[in-house]
Amino acid sequence: MALMDTADAFFGSADDGTVFVIVNPDLPHAVDVLRAHGFELHTQQGRTLYTQPPGTGPQQTQAAVAAAFTAMLQHTHNVVDLTSTATSTTAGQAPVPDVRLTYSEQAVTATTANQAAAEILSRYGFHLTATADGQSTYALPTDMAARERDTAVVHADSHLLVDGLTVTTSVGITTAQPPLPPTSRGHRFATTPTPPAAVTATPVRRRPR
Repeated sequence: MALMDTADAFFGSADDGTVFVIVNPDLPHAVDVLRAHGFELHTQQGRTLYTQPPGTGPQQTQAAVAAAFTAMLQHTHNVVDLTSTATSTTAGQAPVPDVRLTYSEQAVTATTANQAAAEILSRYGFHLTATADGQSTYALPTDMAARERDTAVVHADSHLLVDGLTVTTSVGITTAQPPLPPTSRGHRFATTPTPPAAVTATPVRRRPR
């Protein structure tokens, strides 16, 4: 995907809210910058991603993103940040952004019920395609050149943020959470036979999410 593949450093959010970073492997010191701010490497859907350790809170993650983004600018200006700016006010509930952007090779769409957001989107080439249940869907022209499309997405996202509007951007990565470590064969099931009295059972410790 163009934005993730052409930026020297791309900061984004998976659909489950996990923040991830993709960097150009040829960029000097990029990996050092990420590791210095707590990011760890793993692979997901065939991509090399950097994420914060499991259990890191939203505020800590946001602080790490801001610090790593600023540090990365010392090495390149080709850095893109499309991480979600929406936060949930109720525990256990997904955040409700002012704008939901969906980015793919085939199309770029934006859904919003906010009139101010709609006006900003229109400035960057988004046109109204549908309205339902109080939500309006906008899209960039499908014949727009890739570079022009990417520029429109980044500038629209920045403008929305400056005006105090929240955005989530889906880039086709469902989750960026690292996989849980494999458990031993003897602990595959939720219930296990009671061990002999001379043996002490060891519970499986799962990594916090």
